[in-house]
Amino acid sequence: MVENESLEQEIKISDKVYRIIHNVVKIDGEKNTERYIMMLYWIEITRYNQLKTLYNDEKSLVAMIQVDNYDDVMNETKEEKTTIRCF
Repeated sequence: MVENESLEQEIKISDKVYRIIHNVVKIDGEKNTERYIMMLYWIEITRYNQLKTLYNDEKSLVAMIQVDNYDDVMNETKEEKTTIRCF
């Protein structure tokens, strides 16, 4: 057993997600005795996980596409066969 070492773990109970942090603490006691207590912190992180998933799923993407000879092809193509160009 390592004292003052804090460890974390996530657990799901029903539809809730919790982060459990536990910490073992040595208590000053009588001579020649070692006493420890384990402290458990239960932090509900359900909404945090939902927001994290939503953020990761909705990341924006910006891209620049460059096509070789695009201007030449567009100049030689009839107007009714081209798509609308937005620049």
